[in-house]
Amino acid sequence: MREIVTGRLVEATPEMSTREAEELMSEHQVRRLPVVEHEKLVGIVSLGDLAVKEGRDSRVGDTLQHISEGVKEQE
Repeated sequence: MREIVTGRLVEATPEMSTREAEELMSEHQVRRLPVVEHEKLVGIVSLGDLAVKEGRDSRVGDTLQHISEGVKEQE
């Protein structure tokens, strides 16, 4: 059987702030983060979730732009 994930899985915790989640997404260029508590998946947070939660905050747009730049570089 082939592995789906290579390297370290990037994950959030329930205690993490939206700012911390955005920073992780930007740093690792991902649009979704699994939320893990006690080694169990308890949810998934997406960039869209953060956009709704933060409303007009420009951080979400900046995060999306940074993620998209990484994707363009890989192509």
